This record gives sequence, structure tokens and C-alpha cells, in this order.
Amino acid sequence: PDWRGTAVAAVFTCMARRLSWPGAATALSALFTASLTALAVGTSGGALAASGPSHVVLVVVDDLGYNDLGYRNNYAVHTPTLDNLALNGVVLENYYVQPVCTPARATLMSGLYTLHHGVTDVIEDSTASGLPLALGTMADAFAAAGYATHAVGKWNLGFFREEYTPTFRGFQSFLGYYGPGEDYYTHISQDAFDLHWDEGPGCGLNCTVVASWFYGEYSTTFFTSRAVEVVSEHDAAAAPLFLALFYQGVHSPAEAPDAYIELNAGIEYETRRVFAGMLSAVDEGVANLTAALAAKDLLEDTVLLVTTDNGGATDSTKLDSDAIGSSNFPFRGGKHSIWEGGVHGTAFLWGGDRTALGPVLSAGTWTLGSSSDGGGGYGHLFDQTDVFPTLLGLAAAASAAGAAHPDAAAPELDWSRVASRFTQHLDGVSHAENLLDATLRPPRNFTYVSHFVRPLGGQGLRLDMYTQTEEGRWNATHQYKLLRGDVKAVSSALHQPWWLSSENCVPSTQINFSAVLYPCCCAPTSPPPPPATSSYCG
Repeated sequence: PDWRGTAVAAVFTCMARRLSWPGAATALSALFTASLTALAVGTSGGALAASGPSHVVLVVVDDLGYNDLGYRNNYAVHTPTLDNLALNGVVLENYYVQPVCTPARATLMSGLYTLHHGVTDVIEDSTASGLPLALGTMADAFAAAGYATHAVGKWNLGFFREEYTPTFRGFQSFLGYYGPGEDYYTHISQDAFDLHWDEGPGCGLNCTVVASWFYGEYSTTFFTSRAVEVVSEHDAAAAPLFLALFYQGVHSPAEAPDAYIELNAGIEYETRRVFAGMLSAVDEGVANLTAALAAKDLLEDTVLLVTTDNGGATDSTKLDSDAIGSSNFPFRGGKHSIWEGGVHGTAFLWGGDRTALGPVLSAGTWTLGSSSDGGGGYGHLFDQTDVFPTLLGLAAAASAAGAAHPDAAAPELDWSRVASRFTQHLDGVSHAENLLDATLRPPRNFTYVSHFVRPLGGQGLRLDMYTQTEEGRWNATHQYKLLRGDVKAVSSALHQPWWLSSENCVPSTQINFSAVLYPCCCAPTSPPPPPATSSYCG
């Protein structure tokens, strides 16, 4: 109906003017005051079986496509560790990200849309820009609460001045590269070696060391080794741990040791087989990391989030240098585009038995295939901006539960310091309470994606309408997506420009993208159906 299109267009205008609207911004001061007591109560009203503040591990797999992990592609790709964590955790089924790496990482770390943090395209090695210094990061928040904070891997949020590098943005150490991409073995980008060891907070020009000793070594391997070292050396009695592991895999170039490629010998297509080998190396890294956490008896106190930064790079984006074998099936398009393949991301949460998530996972509340309506996973709309407040909320929930059990030995955290450190309001909202109680109304019903660089630029708005079932759960009964801008540049011979309207399947050339609101992922109701190689969402 026309009123829905008008309403969504009004939201675009509202965001462009940076106005606030109900539920769109979350003040951190509100997140860590009255909510702590509520979060300390489980879904049945009893105290959570948490022993204190959760350790938090964030794993970002660069350019991971929607159809790349084994559990989504009939286990054609060898990712047993990630599959096991996802299937025994909480898969975020409606997770939306920004369509290219730097804006996505800025959104992830700041909790803000691109309109508000201002990072709208890739920060290249020669670009004098970065995530604005006035903005706090997720690492700043955890550090303010009393966490030990460490980062490993790809940064890509600016380095033209030392203040933009990780140890000035909340992390106490960093091993990795500052730029957007490089060779996995030589670590050279644009004729320069980019690999740094920053030991200690504020490690700048007179401190950072060029990590030349890693020349010739595969980055996935030694990034994992550094993450394992952080865990092994961590003193849990002194502080909880926040570890951000930003893998280079599976970004281009297509490089993987033969042993990992051989694990995927059943894949006929060579490009896809090499790509799968890169992902298998990441999977082994996550296995080694979780083993290290278990060896230190930290795993059951850890909340783990694995996420892509943006959609997988595919030929449909017409930027073939990025496309090395990823798949976003059944979605159309990929990285650099605002079609679903570029912005409908892969992510899942997992938590140990002693975290706030523990009882929820034991009950199977959100595990795939567990819901009474045959769905499964966490189906509420979840935006990349929501990662920041949700991880903080889950950590705070475990902390509050631990406070209810004074016999549990754990470091004391001052969450009020987090609120006082941040004056910014977040575009992200916390899903912590919803993850612990499926009967609560979803915290958001729309999200915004954008890409401002031609020829693939445009803006998109995803809108969900929810109803509550007799069992008390909330389901999205209507899902819509509005696109505007030069979005038709994404179409190619591989991904035919077909779209589903609310009544039947129509070619995209017949749709006025600036005004039409239509369902996403609906089943075709009349012929002709879309071609078999196309996808069912935009």
C-alpha cells in the first residue's frame, strides 16, 4: 500500500537530517543502570548460573558470504568448528551489515550508521582519513568497564596519524595490518610491508614495531597463534577479557596452504575449492582459539560472536578483483552492493554454560529448527550497529548475575564508567534482554544500509512487521525492503534482474525503486518464476 512506501521514505528523510525516532538510539547510560537488575533474571525468573563478568571474543571473517559455512551449503565446505558453534548457538537469521569493509567495520566498532560515523567507503593505504576520533569504540567501552582488551588482524579504520590506530582506540595491544588488504604471505600492499606489533596502550610512532619476522608466513596461522597467546597469558582473576580477532581470511587474494585446499577436494570448481581452503584455515584457527580458552577454564565464561563484515564478494558486483569464490545463495548480488547478497550477513552467538546465554542455549530457545513454527535461529531484525550494545548487554547480564552470587570469585566491574565515557547515542540497540526472553517485543523493526560510491551506490531500508504467537514468541509476518539509488548497476548475466512484488514476479526494470515497497523472500504466487540462477531477495 502507498502509505507504507510514504512512511519508509519519511524515515530516509529523518535519518538524513539526523533526527531521532523511537527505538533508534540507545544511550549507554540507560543500558548499564536499571537494566542490569532486569538482565540478571533468567527467562524463567530465576537467577542466571553465571559466575561473574563474561569474557567476550569477537571473530570477524572478512568477506564471508551467506552460503559459505558448511551448515548452509550441505557441508560442501569444510568448517566443522564454526558449524558446531553455530548449530549449538544462536544464528542471527536476519542480520544486516554495511556492503563494504571499512564502513562495515566502522559501524561494528562504533554502533553507528554510516550517516553518523561518516566513513562511507574503503580507507585505502594512501587515504588520510579514519573513524572520527570523537567517537568511542566497542573496545573503549569494554576497557572503561575494566576489561583487558586486545586486537589481532585487520584494522582498516585509519592510520594516517597514530591516534587512529588500535592501541589509541581502546585496545591494549595489536598485531596485524592497518590497511584494507594485502598478500597473505609477503604482507605487502601497494609495494609496502604492512604488519605491525603494537605492544601496550598508546603504542605509536616511537613504539610500534614492523613485524618483519612474519614475512613468508600465512597470516591466518599467526593471527590465530597471537590470539591463543593472549588467552594463555590472560589473568582472569584480575580482569575479564575482550579479544577482537579480525581475520584476513577470506578476503582476496585467493591464497591458502595446500593442506586446507585438500580438505575440500570434493568441490569441483577450482576457484571455490581454493576459497574453501582459506575458510577451512579460519575454521581451524577458531578451533585452536576455543581449545585455548578451554585449557584456561575460560570457555564456559565466554560469549563468542562470529560475524562477517559485509556480504561475500561475487562476480555480480562487477568488481572482479574481490571475487574469489564466495557465495551468497539464495541472495542476489554481493559485496559493494545493497542487494541482499551484499548486506544480509552471516553471524552467530555462542555462550558457555556460565554466561547469561548458557541457560538459553541449554533450553534450545533459539537454536536452528527448534521453534514451534518451524523456523529457528534468532529471527528478529538484527543490525550490525546492534553488535556493540548487545555484547555489552550480555556481558553486563553475566556481571549482574555474578553479583547476585557473592560466593563467586570474579573481578568487580564499574559499568557506570562506561556510561560516563560515552556521550554519543548509538544507532544500535541491545538484543540482550530479547535473547534471554523470547516473549519480549523485538527491539527494532527497521534497519538502514547504504553505499555512496558509484556505480553501485544507493540506500536501502529493511522493514519488518511483527505479530506475537499464542506461545508468546514474536514472528515477522511482513518483511519489506525499499531501495533507492543506482542499484540496477548490480545486475549481470549471472544474476538476472528479477524481483518479486507483492502480487507476482516482475522484471526489476518495471519497478520504480524510489517509491515501491515490496516483500522480501516471498514465494512466487504466479508465473513466470525467476531464473534458477537468480536469488529471491534484493
